[in-house]
Order: sequence, then structure tokens, then C-alpha cells
Amino acid sequence: GARIDEGVLPWILHGRGFDDAVLARSHETQWRLARRFVLPAARAPATVIVTGARTAILSRIDGIGVGLDHSMFGASHTWGTREDGFHAPEIADFGSFRYTTGDAWIDLPAGTLDDAAVVKADLIVYGRKPAQRATEIRIGDRIAWKGMLATGITTLRVPVVPADHGRARIRIVSDTVDPSELGAGDTRVLGVGVIGLRPMPADATTESGPDMAAFRATLGVVGEIVEPVNASATGSQALILDLRNAGTAYWPSFREHPEPAGVVKIALQWYRRDRPEVKVGDNRWPLAVSMLGSDHMRVRVPLHAFADGGAPFSAGDYVVRISMVREGFALFANEEPVTIAVRVTR
Repeated sequence: GARIDEGVLPWILHGRGFDDAVLARSHETQWRLARRFVLPAARAPATVIVTGARTAILSRIDGIGVGLDHSMFGASHTWGTREDGFHAPEIADFGSFRYTTGDAWIDLPAGTLDDAAVVKADLIVYGRKPAQRATEIRIGDRIAWKGMLATGITTLRVPVVPADHGRARIRIVSDTVDPSELGAGDTRVLGVGVIGLRPMPADATTESGPDMAAFRATLGVVGEIVEPVNASATGSQALILDLRNAGTAYWPSFREHPEPAGVVKIALQWYRRDRPEVKVGDNRWPLAVSMLGSDHMRVRVPLHAFADGGAPFSAGDYVVRISMVREGFALFANEEPVTIAVRVTR
């Protein structure tokens, strides 16, 4: 931080999922690093040689403390903020999130809510059967929202008033899960889970027109992957995808958009490795929550080895290209699509 204050801008080499809520980055250069190694075997000798790959990014850091007013937060701890009452982060097919203990809070930096009309709160309620959880969201000392949340995902628009400007604490108080619903040995006290909290103006979710210029994405697979990735035609393998809205357009989710056209999804397009010009499958994975510019999340995305009509792929080697798609308009990404070698087995 001191070096930035002196005008000396550092460069950092990092992987996917760096803290976009805190660090402003520019002048990024990316590499796909691959290594070949002998795959460990249960019994000697180990003879299978595989390729492991990961993405390395060199970024110039332009500033620290960019603020939480321009990004979604809450699914993981944000550097420099005080908080309490959260369990460890988890990643699911609907995104990254953290359960609360039933009483959790985050102290917001000064000015976070000054330009906001609402806080978009994407919340998850755990339950093996339908249930309702009494929940309160407080901003400072004010109860900003109070009601019952059903099991599953709920998106709220929590109003912000002038008294919330300056420094404020967001506190989420909720009923907790009956311990009998948790698995054996799970002693956690689970309240409402937080997928994301996002301060935003009233017109932030205005849908874009047909122009795709404002739709950009930065995405990549988290961690090292061993290629080819094995996938079964009778099951599925999953990847953890790191995803950031790198443009200025609003990405509506299927839950918050009345029509299929315009919904933003993750597109996984399949090609035969020996015929890379012929697409044989186009799987779409919907976003469970909407995303504004600079919002970031991680999602568990399945590799379904099925063609468009539902028939399973024949065994063999394939290439999967991963990008984003705005249904009814076009595919988009910030760079070239993420490409993964996949081997389908029976």
C-alpha cells in the first residue's frame, strides 16, 4: 500500500480468482503454463504420462481499497474489512458462497453505500425439505428488510436511505438449520448463506440493447487441470470456473429474467479432437444470480458428455471451448475461449 501511495505501481503474478473487490488491475498478460509428468499410480510401476495446465496472470496493481461499491462481495472475506459470523467459503453449481452462523456482519468502508439506491442480496437457505427461515437484514441500527426466506436461492433488493451513507455495518440475522438435517459429524450452526451483496443504483439492472460491445468476460479454470480430463457418457465431471464480468453490461440470470432471450449463461461447446472445425455439442450452464460490471464469482460447472439432442457422446477425445453466451444474441469473452482437452469413456 505504501509503495502505491508513493506512486510506485507493483506487478503481481497470480492465478485466477485474485481479489477483484479490493485491487484495481490493468496491463494484464496471461500465459497458459503446462507441465508433463508421470501420473501417480496405486501400484508400481507408474507409466501414464499426463499434462497439467494452469493459467498465470501478470497484473499491474493500480490501487488498493477500490471499495465494495463497485462489486459483489460476501462470498469470501474481503481483504481490509472487518467481519464476523461466517463459515468457510464453499463453491456450488450456483456459485461461491458462505453460510452464516445465524448472526453475521461486515463493516463496510466509508462511502460504500453513498451512491446506492439498494443492496442486491443473493442469499441461499439450506434445507432437505421445504422450510421458511425468519431473516433480518440490518444496515447500521436500522432493520432494512425483514421477512421469511424459503429454502433455495432468493434475491432481495434491500433499500438504502441517506442515513446509511458514510460508514455502515451490514448485519444478517436468521433462524438456523435444525441439526438433524445436517450430516453425521457436521456440528456447524447454519444460518442463511450469502452468495453476494451488491450496492447498486436504481437503474443498474436495465437490460442492454442488441449491441454486444459492453459484454465482456474474464474466465478460466481454477487450479491445475490434468489433460485430457476424463468424463463419462453415463455421468459427469465438474470444473471450477472463475468468472468475472469484465464489461459494463448487466448479466441477467434465468431466475430474474422473464424471457429466455437475453439471459447470460456459460457455454461449453464440444468438438471432436480430430475434427476441430465441427461442433458436436453445445451445453449451456445458467447463472443462478445476476452479475453487474466487475462482479466476480466461482462456479462448479459440470462437463456433460451429451450432444444437443441428449444422446451421449461416443468414447474418444474431444476439445471443449468455454465462453459466455447471451441467449438470442452471441457468444462473448474478454480473450479467446478457455480450451480443455476431454476424453470421454463409457
